[in-house]
Amino acid sequence: MKLLTLFLLLFAVCGCTSYNVVPIQNQTPPPSGGTPIIGGNESVLPTISLVTLPASVQEGQTFTVQWNVDSTMPLTATHTAVHYDVVSHPGTFGLDITPAKSGYPSFTQKYASGEFALPGMFSADIVVPSGSILYLRAHVIVNGNNVWTDEKTIMITSNPSSTIKAIETFNVTIANYQFSPSILNIQVGDTVQWYNMDSVTHDVISDTGSELSSGPIATGISYSHTFNSAGTYAYHCGIHPSMKGTVVVGAVGLVNMSVSTGGGGY
Repeated sequence: MKLLTLFLLLFAVCGCTSYNVVPIQNQTPPPSGGTPIIGGNESVLPTISLVTLPASVQEGQTFTVQWNVDSTMPLTATHTAVHYDVVSHPGTFGLDITPAKSGYPSFTQKYASGEFALPGMFSADIVVPSGSILYLRAHVIVNGNNVWTDEKTIMITSNPSSTIKAIETFNVTIANYQFSPSILNIQVGDTVQWYNMDSVTHDVISDTGSELSSGPIATGISYSHTFNSAGTYAYHCGIHPSMKGTVVVGAVGLVNMSVSTGGGGY
């Protein structure tokens, strides 16, 4: 009887007790550093910057430009260059702005195509075009994404040699007892050639001084003189004093060369 009572008591205790069983699931902890990398290096974009630029460059000059492409892991670029123009192409360029969409007509060719390891420092030469300001951006393509710097500017100074006027030869016709043109404007180093189309002999004589002294100029013959000093040179025909002319010589455009046409047939 005691055994039966004990058995019933144990059965009552066990039957009233319940257990919650939680299954153990496999969990992978995140990598150290917190945020997992998705898609490998395909989602990693480099940063790009132009290294110190000169404040000004001279038209026609060749100068070297440097840019740095940095990344947090090894990447491969298929194009990197500096794109430039003398016209601004403002705004923020997104990943979808290709070189063709950028508006820049010129770019450095050195790393324009191929495979280039990143991070890395790059340099290339630019021949300065004509203009007043050079606008430029560095650019790199990685995994089809275009990464650009902001637009930078460099002042362009003129090349003195490009503004020097070339020496010229000017013609004065002697006809109908007149010098034509009667007043001629030239620059230092230029040459004037008088050609006698009249049926009589003329000459070209300075009003003052001895700059012009042609001697007789027969029909169909020319006389040439190169002016090497600035000033106003009035002259006349010594044979026919009513015939007068003036050559005004300006100092702008002086060059170390001369062009002279000697006497003889025109």
